[in-house]
Amino acid sequence: NVGLGNLANAKLEKDNWFILSAMLLLYAESAGGMFVADFTHIPAVVRNGEFELEAGNKKLVGLIDNEVFNTVGRTDLQIGYYKVESVKVIEPQVEIKMPVKFAAAVGVNTFLKVEFIGTGVIPF
Repeated sequence: NVGLGNLANAKLEKDNWFILSAMLLLYAESAGGMFVADFTHIPAVVRNGEFELEAGNKKLVGLIDNEVFNTVGRTDLQIGYYKVESVKVIEPQVEIKMPVKFAAAVGVNTFLKVEFIGTGVIPF
């Protein structure tokens, strides 16, 4: 089934596996809060930064520029879409860390949303 889920405590639930094929990174600024923020652009302060992705002791995506999320001007991809080079498996109950560094400081009313796109494998 197609669906959305959240991570509790930065971990997948017991017996739930995830096969990561892409990620979506979205940025917004809004004094009204996250729920009214407009996640439609990725400014230079984000694009010129870097990130990495780890699950447990495994580095799934090594340190890379946030520029990979810059899809502005492309009509075939959603803004902020990055397809990983090869699928990555995230095991259940391991801590998932994705530190995202910006090129400069940002204001207090800024929001960053990261979505993992892939296939969840759960028991029945």
